[in-house]
Amino acid sequence: YAYGQEVPLDGVLAFDQQFLQQLLAITGPLPVPELDRIVDAQSAVTQLREEWGPGGNNADWVMQRKAFMGPLANAFRGQIDSGLLSAKGYELFQALELAAQERHLQLYVADPKVSEILAQTTWSGRLAPASNYDFLHVSDTNMGFNKVNVVIGKSVSYQVDLDDELGSTATLQLRTKNPAAPEPIECRHGTQYAPDTQYESLTIDCYWSYVRVYVPRGSELLTASDHPIPADALMSGAAWPGHSRVVNAEEEPFTMFDNFVLLAPGQEMTTEFEYALPDSVLQDLDDRYRYQLHIRKQAGTTSTATGVRITLPEGARLLNVTPQATTIDGDSLVFESALVNDLKIVIEYSK
Repeated sequence: YAYGQEVPLDGVLAFDQQFLQQLLAITGPLPVPELDRIVDAQSAVTQLREEWGPGGNNADWVMQRKAFMGPLANAFRGQIDSGLLSAKGYELFQALELAAQERHLQLYVADPKVSEILAQTTWSGRLAPASNYDFLHVSDTNMGFNKVNVVIGKSVSYQVDLDDELGSTATLQLRTKNPAAPEPIECRHGTQYAPDTQYESLTIDCYWSYVRVYVPRGSELLTASDHPIPADALMSGAAWPGHSRVVNAEEEPFTMFDNFVLLAPGQEMTTEFEYALPDSVLQDLDDRYRYQLHIRKQAGTTSTATGVRITLPEGARLLNVTPQATTIDGDSLVFESALVNDLKIVIEYSK
Protein backbone atom coordinates (compact mmCIF):
# COMPACT_ATOMS: atom_id res chain seq x y z
CA TYR A 1 0.00 0.00 0.00
CA ALA A 2 2.84 2.37 0.84
CA TYR A 3 4.51 1.65 -2.52
CA GLY A 4 1.33 2.14 -4.52
CA GLN A 5 -0.20 5.08 -2.66
CA GLU A 6 3.00 6.75 -1.41
CA VAL A 7 1.48 6.93 2.07
CA PRO A 8 3.61 5.76 5.02
CA LEU A 9 1.72 3.42 7.34
CA ASP A 10 1.89 3.28 11.12
CA GLY A 11 0.12 -0.06 11.15
CA VAL A 12 -2.35 -2.41 9.50
CA LEU A 13 -5.70 -3.59 10.87
CA ALA A 14 -7.00 -6.73 9.14
CA PHE A 15 -10.51 -8.01 9.79
CA ASP A 16 -13.19 -10.07 8.08
CA GLN A 17 -16.97 -10.08 7.75
CA GLN A 18 -17.43 -12.00 11.00
CA PHE A 19 -15.69 -9.24 12.94
CA LEU A 20 -17.83 -6.64 11.19
CA GLN A 21 -20.97 -8.48 12.29
CA GLN A 22 -19.66 -8.68 15.89
CA LEU A 23 -19.12 -4.90 15.93
CA LEU A 24 -22.57 -4.22 14.50
CA ALA A 25 -24.10 -6.40 17.20
CA ILE A 26 -22.68 -3.91 19.71
CA THR A 27 -23.43 -0.65 17.91
CA GLY A 28 -26.86 -1.70 16.67
CA PRO A 29 -28.12 -0.53 13.25
CA LEU A 30 -25.52 1.83 11.79
CA PRO A 31 -26.57 4.67 9.47
CA VAL A 32 -24.17 5.14 6.54
CA PRO A 33 -25.25 8.46 4.98
CA GLU A 34 -22.74 8.28 2.10
CA LEU A 35 -24.35 5.02 0.92
CA ASP A 36 -27.88 6.00 1.92
CA ARG A 37 -28.11 2.75 3.89
CA ILE A 38 -28.61 1.47 7.41
CA VAL A 39 -26.37 -1.54 8.06
CA ASP A 40 -26.95 -4.04 10.87
CA ALA A 41 -25.43 -7.36 11.93
CA GLN A 42 -28.05 -9.44 10.13
CA SER A 43 -27.94 -7.63 6.79
CA ALA A 44 -24.29 -6.51 6.69
CA VAL A 45 -22.92 -9.25 4.42
CA THR A 46 -25.84 -9.02 1.99
CA GLN A 47 -25.53 -5.25 1.78
CA LEU A 48 -21.78 -5.35 1.26
CA ARG A 49 -22.27 -7.73 -1.67
CA GLU A 50 -24.92 -5.46 -3.15
CA GLU A 51 -22.59 -2.47 -2.91
CA TRP A 52 -19.83 -4.56 -4.53
CA GLY A 53 -21.91 -4.96 -7.72
CA PRO A 54 -22.15 -2.57 -10.69
CA GLY A 55 -25.31 -0.74 -9.61
CA GLY A 56 -27.00 0.87 -12.61
CA ASN A 57 -24.86 2.25 -15.44
CA ASN A 58 -21.65 2.71 -13.49
CA ALA A 59 -18.98 1.94 -16.08
CA ASP A 60 -16.16 2.30 -13.54
CA TRP A 61 -17.66 -0.04 -10.95
CA VAL A 62 -14.79 -2.57 -11.23
CA MET A 63 -12.32 0.03 -9.94
CA GLN A 64 -14.76 1.17 -7.26
CA ARG A 65 -16.29 -2.15 -6.19
CA LYS A 66 -14.75 -1.94 -2.70
CA ALA A 67 -15.26 1.79 -2.20
CA PHE A 68 -18.00 1.09 0.37
CA MET A 69 -15.31 0.42 2.99
CA GLY A 70 -14.53 4.14 3.32
CA PRO A 71 -18.10 5.26 4.10
CA LEU A 72 -18.57 2.29 6.43
CA ALA A 73 -15.37 3.15 8.31
CA ASN A 74 -16.49 6.76 8.58
CA ALA A 75 -19.78 5.62 10.11
CA PHE A 76 -17.95 3.59 12.75
CA ARG A 77 -15.64 6.52 13.45
CA GLY A 78 -18.72 8.66 14.00
CA GLN A 79 -19.99 6.15 16.57
CA ILE A 80 -16.67 6.28 18.44
CA ASP A 81 -16.61 10.09 18.40
CA SER A 82 -20.17 10.17 19.75
CA GLY A 83 -19.28 8.14 22.86
CA LEU A 84 -19.32 4.45 21.88
CA LEU A 85 -16.23 3.68 23.97
CA SER A 86 -17.61 5.21 27.15
CA ALA A 87 -21.06 3.67 26.66
CA LYS A 88 -20.06 0.17 25.53
CA GLY A 89 -16.31 -0.01 26.06
CA TYR A 90 -16.41 -3.34 27.92
CA GLU A 91 -18.56 -5.04 25.28
CA LEU A 92 -16.32 -3.63 22.56
CA PHE A 93 -13.16 -4.96 24.21
CA GLN A 94 -14.77 -8.40 24.61
CA ALA A 95 -15.60 -8.41 20.90
CA LEU A 96 -12.04 -7.42 20.01
CA GLU A 97 -10.56 -10.15 22.20
CA LEU A 98 -12.91 -12.83 20.85
CA ALA A 99 -12.27 -11.80 17.25
CA ALA A 100 -8.51 -11.96 17.79
CA GLN A 101 -8.74 -15.42 19.38
CA GLU A 102 -10.87 -16.70 16.50
CA ARG A 103 -8.56 -15.11 13.90
CA HIS A 104 -11.15 -12.64 12.60
CA LEU A 105 -8.95 -9.71 13.63
CA GLN A 106 -5.20 -9.17 13.28
CA LEU A 107 -3.17 -6.06 14.01
CA TYR A 108 0.31 -4.95 12.98
CA VAL A 109 1.91 -1.76 14.34
CA ALA A 110 5.27 -0.47 13.13
CA ASP A 111 6.25 0.81 16.58
CA PRO A 112 8.68 -1.86 17.94
CA LYS A 113 7.43 -1.62 21.54
CA VAL A 114 3.79 -2.07 20.55
CA SER A 115 4.72 -4.77 18.05
CA GLU A 116 6.49 -6.76 20.79
CA ILE A 117 3.40 -6.63 23.01
CA LEU A 118 1.11 -7.72 20.16
CA ALA A 119 3.45 -10.61 19.32
CA GLN A 120 2.89 -12.00 22.84
CA THR A 121 -0.85 -12.23 22.20
CA THR A 122 -3.08 -13.60 19.46
CA TRP A 123 -3.64 -10.08 18.13
CA SER A 124 -0.68 -9.91 15.75
CA GLY A 125 -1.42 -13.21 14.00
CA ARG A 126 2.28 -14.08 14.13
CA LEU A 127 3.29 -17.71 13.65
CA ALA A 128 5.38 -18.36 16.75
CA PRO A 129 8.36 -20.71 16.44
CA ALA A 130 7.50 -24.35 17.15
CA SER A 131 9.76 -25.86 19.80
CA ASN A 132 9.37 -29.27 21.42
CA TYR A 133 5.88 -29.77 20.05
CA ASP A 134 4.03 -30.78 16.92
CA PHE A 135 2.55 -27.96 14.86
CA LEU A 136 0.04 -27.80 12.01
CA HIS A 137 -1.23 -24.80 10.09
CA VAL A 138 -3.07 -25.16 6.79
CA SER A 139 -3.39 -22.04 4.65
CA ASP A 140 -5.70 -22.31 1.65
CA THR A 141 -5.72 -19.35 -0.79
CA ASN A 142 -8.19 -18.83 -3.64
CA MET A 143 -6.11 -17.87 -6.71
CA GLY A 144 -9.03 -17.93 -9.16
CA PHE A 145 -10.09 -14.26 -9.31
CA ASN A 146 -13.58 -15.29 -8.16
CA LYS A 147 -15.58 -15.69 -4.94
CA VAL A 148 -16.09 -19.46 -5.01
CA ASN A 149 -14.34 -20.04 -1.66
CA VAL A 150 -17.56 -18.71 -0.03
CA VAL A 151 -19.28 -22.01 -0.85
CA ILE A 152 -16.36 -24.45 -0.73
CA GLY A 153 -16.71 -27.23 1.86
CA LYS A 154 -13.57 -28.25 3.75
CA SER A 155 -12.53 -30.75 6.38
CA VAL A 156 -9.19 -31.81 7.86
CA SER A 157 -8.05 -35.23 9.06
CA TYR A 158 -4.75 -35.49 10.94
CA GLN A 159 -3.32 -38.80 12.15
CA VAL A 160 -0.14 -39.22 14.19
CA ASP A 161 1.60 -42.48 15.08
CA LEU A 162 3.89 -41.86 18.05
CA ASP A 163 7.08 -43.92 18.27
CA ASP A 164 9.89 -42.92 20.62
CA GLU A 165 12.26 -45.49 19.09
CA LEU A 166 11.77 -45.46 15.29
CA GLY A 167 10.36 -41.94 14.99
CA SER A 168 6.83 -40.55 14.75
CA THR A 169 4.92 -40.12 11.49
CA ALA A 170 1.94 -38.01 10.48
CA THR A 171 -0.70 -38.23 7.74
CA LEU A 172 -2.67 -35.13 6.77
CA GLN A 173 -5.76 -35.30 4.55
CA LEU A 174 -7.45 -32.12 3.30
CA ARG A 175 -10.90 -32.84 1.86
CA THR A 176 -12.44 -30.18 -0.38
CA LYS A 177 -15.83 -30.08 -2.11
CA ASN A 178 -17.01 -27.63 -4.74
CA PRO A 179 -20.84 -27.60 -5.05
CA ALA A 180 -22.30 -28.45 -8.42
CA ALA A 181 -23.14 -25.66 -10.87
CA PRO A 182 -26.50 -25.37 -12.70
CA GLU A 183 -24.62 -25.81 -15.99
CA PRO A 184 -21.25 -27.41 -16.89
CA ILE A 185 -18.33 -24.99 -16.52
CA GLU A 186 -15.03 -25.17 -18.38
CA CYS A 187 -12.19 -24.33 -16.04
CA ARG A 188 -10.08 -21.49 -17.43
CA HIS A 189 -7.89 -19.43 -15.16
CA GLY A 190 -9.03 -15.80 -14.86
CA THR A 191 -12.35 -14.01 -14.46
CA GLN A 192 -13.75 -11.31 -16.73
CA TYR A 193 -15.93 -8.74 -14.98
CA ALA A 194 -18.85 -7.78 -17.23
CA PRO A 195 -21.12 -4.75 -16.63
CA ASP A 196 -23.83 -7.05 -15.25
CA THR A 197 -21.54 -9.15 -13.00
CA GLN A 198 -22.99 -9.84 -9.56
CA TYR A 199 -21.17 -11.16 -6.50
CA GLU A 200 -23.26 -14.35 -6.34
CA SER A 201 -22.38 -15.28 -9.94
CA LEU A 202 -18.69 -15.43 -8.99
CA THR A 203 -19.39 -18.04 -6.29
CA ILE A 204 -20.24 -20.60 -8.99
CA ASP A 205 -16.96 -21.41 -10.66
CA CYS A 206 -13.84 -23.56 -10.56
CA TYR A 207 -11.71 -23.45 -7.43
CA TRP A 208 -8.03 -22.62 -7.92
CA SER A 209 -6.38 -23.20 -4.57
CA TYR A 210 -2.80 -22.63 -3.45
CA VAL A 211 -2.35 -24.91 -0.43
CA ARG A 212 0.39 -24.38 2.15
CA VAL A 213 0.97 -26.69 5.11
CA TYR A 214 3.24 -25.48 7.92
CA VAL A 215 4.76 -28.26 10.05
CA PRO A 216 7.67 -28.49 12.53
CA ARG A 217 11.04 -27.65 11.02
CA GLY A 218 12.88 -30.83 10.14
CA SER A 219 9.76 -32.75 9.07
CA GLU A 220 10.48 -35.00 6.08
CA LEU A 221 7.85 -35.43 3.36
CA LEU A 222 7.48 -39.14 2.56
CA THR A 223 4.60 -39.18 0.08
CA ALA A 224 2.00 -36.74 -1.19
CA SER A 225 -0.89 -36.81 -3.62
CA ASP A 226 -0.37 -35.32 -7.09
CA HIS A 227 -2.78 -32.80 -8.62
CA PRO A 228 -1.67 -31.92 -12.17
CA ILE A 229 -3.36 -29.09 -14.11
CA PRO A 230 -3.20 -28.93 -17.95
CA ALA A 231 -1.58 -25.95 -19.66
CA ASP A 232 -4.73 -24.83 -21.49
CA ALA A 233 -6.52 -24.35 -18.14
CA LEU A 234 -3.91 -21.96 -16.74
CA MET A 235 -3.39 -18.27 -17.42
CA SER A 236 0.37 -18.84 -17.67
CA GLY A 237 -0.04 -21.39 -20.47
CA ALA A 238 2.33 -23.73 -18.64
CA ALA A 239 1.10 -27.00 -17.20
CA TRP A 240 1.34 -27.55 -13.44
CA PRO A 241 2.85 -31.02 -12.77
CA GLY A 242 0.92 -31.31 -9.49
CA HIS A 243 3.79 -32.44 -7.27
CA SER A 244 3.95 -31.13 -3.73
CA ARG A 245 7.05 -29.11 -2.90
CA VAL A 246 9.08 -28.80 0.31
CA VAL A 247 10.24 -25.36 1.45
CA ASN A 248 12.85 -24.99 4.18
CA ALA A 249 13.61 -21.27 4.30
CA GLU A 250 16.58 -20.55 6.56
CA GLU A 251 14.85 -17.72 8.40
CA GLU A 252 11.64 -19.64 9.03
CA PRO A 253 11.08 -21.85 12.09
CA PHE A 254 8.85 -24.19 10.06
CA THR A 255 9.00 -26.57 7.15
CA MET A 256 6.34 -25.90 4.54
CA PHE A 257 4.71 -28.22 2.00
CA ASP A 258 2.74 -26.64 -0.83
CA ASN A 259 0.72 -27.53 -3.91
CA PHE A 260 -1.65 -25.90 -6.39
CA VAL A 261 -4.95 -27.68 -7.04
CA LEU A 262 -7.96 -27.21 -9.29
CA LEU A 263 -11.47 -28.32 -8.38
CA ALA A 264 -14.32 -28.00 -10.88
CA PRO A 265 -17.95 -27.53 -9.73
CA GLY A 266 -19.50 -30.80 -8.56
CA GLN A 267 -16.13 -32.37 -7.73
CA GLU A 268 -14.54 -33.50 -4.47
CA MET A 269 -10.82 -33.86 -3.78
CA THR A 270 -8.49 -35.15 -1.08
CA THR A 271 -5.03 -33.63 -0.85
CA GLU A 272 -2.76 -35.85 1.23
CA PHE A 273 0.66 -35.44 2.85
CA GLU A 274 2.50 -38.17 4.74
CA TYR A 275 5.64 -37.12 6.57
CA ALA A 276 8.09 -38.05 9.30
CA LEU A 277 8.06 -35.77 12.32
CA PRO A 278 11.29 -34.61 13.98
CA ASP A 279 12.24 -36.31 17.25
CA SER A 280 11.74 -33.00 19.08
CA VAL A 281 7.94 -33.33 18.99
CA LEU A 282 8.18 -36.09 21.60
CA GLN A 283 9.69 -35.05 24.93
CA ASP A 284 11.42 -37.67 27.08
CA LEU A 285 10.80 -36.71 30.74
CA ASP A 286 12.60 -39.74 32.22
CA ASP A 287 9.52 -41.38 33.74
CA ARG A 288 7.14 -40.38 30.96
CA TYR A 289 6.80 -39.03 27.45
CA ARG A 290 4.95 -35.85 26.51
CA TYR A 291 3.46 -35.06 23.10
CA GLN A 292 1.97 -31.66 22.36
CA LEU A 293 0.07 -30.66 19.23
CA HIS A 294 -0.82 -27.08 18.27
CA ILE A 295 -3.23 -26.71 15.36
CA ARG A 296 -3.36 -23.13 14.16
CA LYS A 297 -6.63 -21.93 12.62
CA GLN A 298 -6.42 -20.08 9.31
CA ALA A 299 -7.27 -16.41 9.71
CA GLY A 300 -10.46 -15.18 8.07
CA THR A 301 -12.27 -18.54 8.18
CA THR A 302 -15.36 -19.34 10.22
CA SER A 303 -14.66 -22.96 11.15
CA THR A 304 -13.26 -26.15 9.65
CA ALA A 305 -14.33 -29.64 10.69
CA THR A 306 -11.13 -31.17 12.05
CA GLY A 307 -10.50 -34.72 13.18
CA VAL A 308 -7.31 -35.75 15.01
CA ARG A 309 -6.26 -39.34 15.77
CA ILE A 310 -3.14 -39.86 17.89
CA THR A 311 -1.93 -43.43 18.32
CA LEU A 312 0.35 -44.25 21.26
CA PRO A 313 3.16 -46.82 20.98
CA GLU A 314 2.12 -50.40 21.59
CA GLY A 315 2.02 -51.17 25.31
CA ALA A 316 2.01 -47.49 26.36
CA ARG A 317 -0.01 -46.43 29.40
CA LEU A 318 -1.92 -43.17 29.12
CA LEU A 319 -1.27 -40.84 32.07
CA ASN A 320 -2.80 -37.48 31.18
CA VAL A 321 -4.60 -35.89 28.24
CA THR A 322 -5.84 -32.31 27.73
CA PRO A 323 -8.46 -31.66 26.50
CA GLN A 324 -10.46 -34.82 27.02
CA ALA A 325 -10.50 -37.03 23.94
CA THR A 326 -13.79 -37.38 22.09
CA THR A 327 -13.26 -41.14 22.02
CA ILE A 328 -10.51 -43.63 22.90
CA ASP A 329 -10.13 -46.49 20.43
CA GLY A 330 -7.58 -48.97 21.77
CA ASP A 331 -4.22 -47.19 21.70
CA SER A 332 -5.68 -44.26 19.74
CA LEU A 333 -7.12 -41.02 21.08
CA VAL A 334 -9.60 -39.28 18.79
CA PHE A 335 -10.42 -35.57 18.95
CA GLU A 336 -13.19 -33.90 16.95
CA SER A 337 -13.24 -30.12 16.63
CA ALA A 338 -14.99 -27.46 14.56
CA LEU A 339 -11.72 -25.47 14.83
CA VAL A 340 -13.38 -22.17 15.66
CA ASN A 341 -10.08 -21.13 17.25
CA ASP A 342 -6.66 -22.72 17.77
CA LEU A 343 -6.56 -26.26 19.16
CA LYS A 344 -3.91 -27.46 21.62
CA ILE A 345 -3.60 -31.09 22.72
CA VAL A 346 -1.21 -32.40 25.40
CA ILE A 347 -0.73 -36.14 25.98
CA GLU A 348 1.52 -37.83 28.55
CA TYR A 349 2.17 -41.57 28.66
CA SER A 350 4.61 -44.09 30.12
CA LYS A 351 5.94 -47.42 28.84
